[in-house]
Amino acid sequence: MVPIIGYTNRSSARPGEQVEVKVSSDYDGSYDVDFVQILSADPNPASTGVRYREMAAPFNGSYPSRKQQVRTGSYGVVDIPGGTGIGNGWTFSVRVQPWLLDEKYQTVAVLVMQQSISISISARDTVLALPSGLQVALPPMFRKKWYELRVVSDGAKVSFHQIPLHRRDGGPVHKTVLGGLQHDLALQRVVLAAEWDESSGRYSRFFNGRLEDPAILTSTIDTPELLDLECVANRSGDVAHWWDFSADIPGQTLSDRGIRRAPGQVINLPTRAVCGSRWSGREMNWTQAPRDYAAIHFHEDDLYDSGWETDFVATIPENLASGVYGFRLRCGRSEDVIPLYVLPGKAAPKKAVALLVPTFTYQVYANFDRANFDDAYRARRAEWGGYPHHPAEHREYGYSTYDRHRDGSGVIYSSSRRPVLTDRPGYICYVDRKGSGIRHLSADMHIVEWMHASGIEFDVITDHDLHHEGRALLQDYHCVLTGTHPEYHTVETLDALQAYIDDGGKFVYLGGNGFYWKLGISNSVPDVLEVRRAEAGTRAWASDPGEYYHALDGAFGGLWRRNRRPPQALVGVGMTAQGYFEGTYYRRLPESYRPDMAWMFEGIQDELLGDFGLSGGGAAGFELDRADIELGTPVNAVVVARSEKHQAHFGVTPEEVLSTLPHIGGGGSADLIRADMTYFETPGGGAVFSVGSITFCGSLSHNNYENNISQLLRNVVRRFAVGAEVRGER
Repeated sequence: MVPIIGYTNRSSARPGEQVEVKVSSDYDGSYDVDFVQILSADPNPASTGVRYREMAAPFNGSYPSRKQQVRTGSYGVVDIPGGTGIGNGWTFSVRVQPWLLDEKYQTVAVLVMQQSISISISARDTVLALPSGLQVALPPMFRKKWYELRVVSDGAKVSFHQIPLHRRDGGPVHKTVLGGLQHDLALQRVVLAAEWDESSGRYSRFFNGRLEDPAILTSTIDTPELLDLECVANRSGDVAHWWDFSADIPGQTLSDRGIRRAPGQVINLPTRAVCGSRWSGREMNWTQAPRDYAAIHFHEDDLYDSGWETDFVATIPENLASGVYGFRLRCGRSEDVIPLYVLPGKAAPKKAVALLVPTFTYQVYANFDRANFDDAYRARRAEWGGYPHHPAEHREYGYSTYDRHRDGSGVIYSSSRRPVLTDRPGYICYVDRKGSGIRHLSADMHIVEWMHASGIEFDVITDHDLHHEGRALLQDYHCVLTGTHPEYHTVETLDALQAYIDDGGKFVYLGGNGFYWKLGISNSVPDVLEVRRAEAGTRAWASDPGEYYHALDGAFGGLWRRNRRPPQALVGVGMTAQGYFEGTYYRRLPESYRPDMAWMFEGIQDELLGDFGLSGGGAAGFELDRADIELGTPVNAVVVARSEKHQAHFGVTPEEVLSTLPHIGGGGSADLIRADMTYFETPGGGAVFSVGSITFCGSLSHNNYENNISQLLRNVVRRFAVGAEVRGER
């Protein structure tokens, strides 16, 4: 683990509100805390560096060190108060689909009684372990094939069945042993997908794959046919417990349909709303056919809540100005800065300008291992004094939704209840030959630095706040700016932004690949974002067929474009192309010389814009957005500049390619590889300025902020901020 690190119970707060800070420190003695304002976060020596301003705060001081563990791995637990007597004749069954089979044993289920039994699997065999020490082994399963495992005891003998659901995957097998269990057992607990390890005091041997319909019957069903729980439940009272995972899919409860109801819960948020053994493809929406989705996918590396104790509670000072701050933890030679975004007080006067920090996108990318932790990366980090930890070194803090679980399935949930290495000042994403190679928080601080340097006063707000407060959060702002990569949004945040623009708000989109993916979010599972990578898009993995609907809210996921809300309809441009982290420049187009555009280019004589910068060496790069009337760009939009001469590694996004054959829409046209700097006005008096590139803001500080990119943005923001009439005369 990182020597000293922490996280908070919220990413933003207002003056007077409280923030719980949770810390793990390996050191003896105490660690020091001070509250800082983050002024800049780029470790590149060619930039202003990582800088803080120390702030007075009542919680500054020393706190005792303690090490707090992170325990990954999802599982289910059912406690049965008083126990369930299951007599001498009983049956346990569960449907199983393994996704990872290797030499290590993974526990499918444990029945905790006076004498417990367990089922585990590996690449070698499927094993039933009896309390006498006797083990019954069946042949190994095949990966991603469904089986029913059944244990039947009649008091004299125990039978263990492994029945493939599809005959083409083999026939049923079983073994019977004499004795092994005492009479009149009482079931006290059922553990699914893991088992308790007394020596370590934690759960272990996690199962990787899907489980469905675990059940306990007070009768013996010792036949080779698949068990039909619906039929048994309808004709007898023998189904004591039947944990039907098709119930409460949005939550964490394991509902029990048996006559001796004993609901359980899942730990560490395994994946729900996944296709079960009965899924046929007739229904794609789990809300319309829940029993088709009666499975839960467990993983050894799931993580929802680190569960750390709170070290101190910070009350945000009442007179604190809105901005980007952090809790700086220091002990020995180690340091960690946990960001906090401070909004203005609800009754406080608002600035004219607000920076909408893309905290949804930060959380989705949290702890993303970009598979670039090599000698070159380590050398760059050491040379620049960048943030000294990388997700590849610390998988214990959980994954991003751009990673895959060890069993090959995509990570669909990202929780904020854990330390996030990638959300730290000075964190380097890439070894950038032409610049800093920073993304997300560190890159967005280029905007903060620029506004300070330009004398533009501003407030800070976040995606999370916008989701919960809606349009009202934006009410008093003349102008709202985005960060460099506002990729992920909910219905609520898009609705709020659309209403703001339609009602006369001025909006500046300062990135690329924005408003691209749809998020699932729910109050029933707090602090979690869900992503389903459905139907095209630039994807690190793809959702399986039938699994395009969120578990948390039941909504269709995937691209906003596939939800008939393409980014062009909101901000005039949308994702069109992507390459490595490298940039080029824009060339002004004839429309930019119109008299009604003169205010935008005041003080700019150059035809080429942004052929410099700390992000890939140019203002137009990495991920690019274009205008397209057919995708929703307003007909009155003006493309004032367009990028050109992108490197050969750039290509169009998958959603632009219909076929590999050029004559039927294949290949993607090269003219789609461009960033369109776009401006339009709305009938309600609003206006939108979009740059169409992730690397744009890396060019702001060039030549001490005296450059055409800085001047252009200064012209736009100052005009928008004063609430001036934006309509020009043609």
